[in-house]
Amino acid sequence: LIETIQSVAGDFESDGAAFAIAGPINNGVCTLTNWPGDPEVRTIRITDLPEKICPHDRTIFLNDLEAGAYGVVAAEENKTINDLFEQLWARSAPKGPIVSTTRSAVLAMGSGFGGALIVKSSAIDAPLVLPTEIGHAQIPVVGKNDPKSEEEYAIVQHVSNHYYQGKGTPEYEDIASGRGLCLVYQYFYEKNEKKKLPLENINGGDIAQLAKSGDKTAKQALTWHYLMFIRAAKEIAVSLCCDSIILALDNQVKNSWIVHAIADQLNDEFYNYIRPDWMKGIRVYAQTKVLNFNLLGTTYMALRLSKE
Repeated sequence: LIETIQSVAGDFESDGAAFAIAGPINNGVCTLTNWPGDPEVRTIRITDLPEKICPHDRTIFLNDLEAGAYGVVAAEENKTINDLFEQLWARSAPKGPIVSTTRSAVLAMGSGFGGALIVKSSAIDAPLVLPTEIGHAQIPVVGKNDPKSEEEYAIVQHVSNHYYQGKGTPEYEDIASGRGLCLVYQYFYEKNEKKKLPLENINGGDIAQLAKSGDKTAKQALTWHYLMFIRAAKEIAVSLCCDSIILALDNQVKNSWIVHAIADQLNDEFYNYIRPDWMKGIRVYAQTKVLNFNLLGTTYMALRLSKE
């Protein structure tokens, strides 16, 4: 990279650098979760990077959703954000800024399930993003008198059987993720067709396409996939006192059709809470146009570091 930049710009000086990476980050050290090998060969340290392009006192590692959330902040600051999101269920909450003046949560599903909190306060000079592990929180199931309880219990048990010997309650990512969608599809396929499909024969992208073309089993799976996503959004909104929830990244755009098709079910799931007054005023937004928020947020943070 240094050689490439020098070939087009000559000698240069780096004022700041940022990396969006998947894995736990602690004091400038990250062990990648999406790279093969033992931990020592998957570990990156800022202090090991060449200072020519990564000055050690002005280089930062960002969790991938943390970077995406900073991308949302950047879109707000450059005033393009309103063209990228739509408010869901506007009848249930008043209009307001997409990024709240207090706290907003950015959630995204893909191969996993990530979430980050955007915090604004008079005590800090610029918006602060806090990565969370909402995807790894255990799913709170409904009571037995809920009309969907029988089906929900069966799905949750199927997932638990696969991951936890039928004993542990699954986490959100076990359903609201690419692998989770495949597992829920396996449940409904066995229920509808009376035979079990091996998971290695199931692809999440194919399920989404089948659902869009009208396949009943695929639509059932995709519906529960999103219901659990919205339940997680409700949990983070309440527990972290968020005024807005932002459903972001590419999969949200690609699957916007299902969000609109089951809008009433998702609305009921989000605003159905034992303390209904707490849900009043919480706004939910969905991304409508594809944009690489991770790249935007990483660039934004590199520029912020360069100005310090």
